[in-house]
Amino acid sequence: MIEYKAYAVTNIGNVRENNEDNFFCNGIYKQNVALPEYTFEDFGESEDLSVFAVFDGMGGIDCGETASLLASEKLCDYFVEAAVNWEVFSGKEAIYEINKSLCKEMEKRSTTMGSTAVLLTFQEGEACIANVGDSRAYLYRAESLRQISVDHTEQNSLLELQKELGLTESIAMPGMKDMLTQHLGISEEEFLLEPFVSEKIKIQLEDTFLLCSDGLSGTLSDEIIQELLNRKEEETIKERAFLLLQKALQAGGKDNITFILVEF
Repeated sequence: MIEYKAYAVTNIGNVRENNEDNFFCNGIYKQNVALPEYTFEDFGESEDLSVFAVFDGMGGIDCGETASLLASEKLCDYFVEAAVNWEVFSGKEAIYEINKSLCKEMEKRSTTMGSTAVLLTFQEGEACIANVGDSRAYLYRAESLRQISVDHTEQNSLLELQKELGLTESIAMPGMKDMLTQHLGISEEEFLLEPFVSEKIKIQLEDTFLLCSDGLSGTLSDEIIQELLNRKEEETIKERAFLLLQKALQAGGKDNITFILVEF
């Protein structure tokens, strides 16, 4: 049995007028979408069902934060039901249920909205990642940072195709990097939603998981993130979370910044 500490942050950044991101930590999320910043700290054990998620909302006026809030609310319902009934939690099925709920809401409002989603689930000492969109999940282990999630973007799809074709030089396509190929808010009639789901990861002592919106990963390089996470002996999880946020803000903070650190 391994104990964990978690610290979650969502921040409006330096440029945006509202915060369209949200996070989910075992039933806790930002319920007041008007808040520019919200933090939460959590403690628990790896044997218990725990679910963490980051949602990066998209849409017109008020739609982005509404989408990420609805996603958090639906995930909460799915999480509570699984916990009460002692069921195995499926991140993939949770994404499907959230998507259905979001599509119904769009139909009712006669509007469009969407959100990325990256989920970290652990139970009985094993972790699993599921995601749609470009919000990321990383595993920091043995002083090395590794991305577990998959970026569902046009640029990444092109890079994968180039690998399959055996091309050694990547072809840059301006403007493609941020175009999402998967996200919440896609109806079954429109497109097939295909979440990425990782293999089960056996949790080890000293592991750290990082979930984040592209407000963090698009601003700080993996090398900088790894360097900050490497300061575990000198700083608490809260202090390292503060450093990540400050680095992202100092680097421009052009987008909302949301992330969750979970360390064992």
